[in-house]
Amino acid sequence: MSRRQQLVWILLLVTGIASAASHLVVRVLGIQTSPALREQIGLTNGSEWMCVAGSSLMFYGLDWDKIGKEVGHRLERCGVPAASPCELEPVCALITNAHITVVGVSFYDLNEYFVSDFRAWAVPMKTTLRDLYASSSDWHFSKRIISQYPLTWVRKLFPTAGRSMGVMVGARALARQWLGRKADSEGNLVFNPQAVTSERIEDWPAARTLRNLSQLRAACQGASGFDGPKRRALSRLLERATQQGKVMVVVVPVSQPFAKEFMDEVATHEFEGEIEAMRSAFPDVLWVRMDQAPQLRSRRYYWDLVHLNKDGQTIATDELLASLRKFLGNE
Repeated sequence: MSRRQQLVWILLLVTGIASAASHLVVRVLGIQTSPALREQIGLTNGSEWMCVAGSSLMFYGLDWDKIGKEVGHRLERCGVPAASPCELEPVCALITNAHITVVGVSFYDLNEYFVSDFRAWAVPMKTTLRDLYASSSDWHFSKRIISQYPLTWVRKLFPTAGRSMGVMVGARALARQWLGRKADSEGNLVFNPQAVTSERIEDWPAARTLRNLSQLRAACQGASGFDGPKRRALSRLLERATQQGKVMVVVVPVSQPFAKEFMDEVATHEFEGEIEAMRSAFPDVLWVRMDQAPQLRSRRYYWDLVHLNKDGQTIATDELLASLRKFLGNE
């Protein structure tokens, strides 16, 4: 066997071992690699269909099982972890029987610099390139978005690629388990709307709050922006939804520590500007500003920096039900 053949066999062996180890790490740590959540809940009779779309903030923050039963509709619940309108647009396009569409957004979801790990899976590259060009995105941001596409191919062999944060968090949770310590929300690596916890960030030590804020700042690279691909995708999503029937947009709240860290005067002004632009473009869409509800500002209603806990979910669900009943003409 020649040296070249030996080198090829060595490379294949090393790649195979590394790939097996990567798949094993994902399995042991429970890191989510399947992107979409799509399921039907609620009534099974001849009631009208309601499409509910959003990120984990939308589904952890509101009890849609209860909402579906209360308003008497069958629900098609669809989402993607850390979903923005970019990821929701192609998912919602598959649902053609919904007479009512409810879309969840937040400051976190609409900030262009918080990028879903599954963006390249959901959004065609042609759409991404078109939106980046139309929004005059700079090269640094464009390179970050485009680089996700080859990463999806690499992840077929190495599913841990680009998921260092998930590996660290999962390893920490596993270590706590081995040491017999209580698990915490930082070990929640799977998008599971049924796994809402009663944990409260007001009970966190200061170091944990700072660590989580640092992780989020690294995720968005310390930047914010609201006039890019997400804005264009939201416009297209609302345009299509309004052609099918009634549309409601729920602006989901985030915690006060998050708001203090990321929602400065400039960022808040740009965020509100995007909402006002969408309101003007789609006057028939009802906007429910859950983020402005004073009762949801306390730290006691969040289990991490952006997700409502069980108590917060109860309050938010009751508030939304009141708006939804009026919207549907039930009151």
